[in-house]
Amino acid sequence: MRKQALITTLSFLAIMIVGSSSCSCGNPKKKIEKIAYKYLYAMANYRVDDAVPFCTQETLDGVIAQSREMIKNVQKGYIESDTPAKVKILSVEITSDTTAIAHFNKVTPIKEHNGQIDLVCRNGQWLVHVLLPSQKRSNKTTPVQQMPQSTDTVINGRVIMGFPSQPK
Repeated sequence: MRKQALITTLSFLAIMIVGSSSCSCGNPKKKIEKIAYKYLYAMANYRVDDAVPFCTQETLDGVIAQSREMIKNVQKGYIESDTPAKVKILSVEITSDTTAIAHFNKVTPIKEHNGQIDLVCRNGQWLVHVLLPSQKRSNKTTPVQQMPQSTDTVINGRVIMGFPSQPK
């Protein structure tokens, strides 16, 4: 009887160890949620440098660089009036093996915002991936079509807007 209890106990322990080790890989949604939260919380509280470890190089070169410049030009007292911020990750949507979207709510003393943020998995690590519009245009393989410029002409005392046949 003791032998059977010992085998049962060891079997139970083996199952627990295997089960816990398979869970130690973690739920990717939890990892994504944690990275998204840390990035968004830092940015919402104007601590741009604290967001750097949680974003891609493209985000660092674009959004982070632009945010650093914008903070330099913010009116005195604005940051203090808009902090502290609270961020809540509402849901995480895994869209492929290497992409995800985190939906969030941000509340500050002067505003509230619901949004979403893209994440990518690079070298086994989830990172926030936000591109500026100029970065999105430059990443396209097809050339960006130039928008035509409008011209104004006066005909019979009326201003007529038109578009030339060839963009300048």
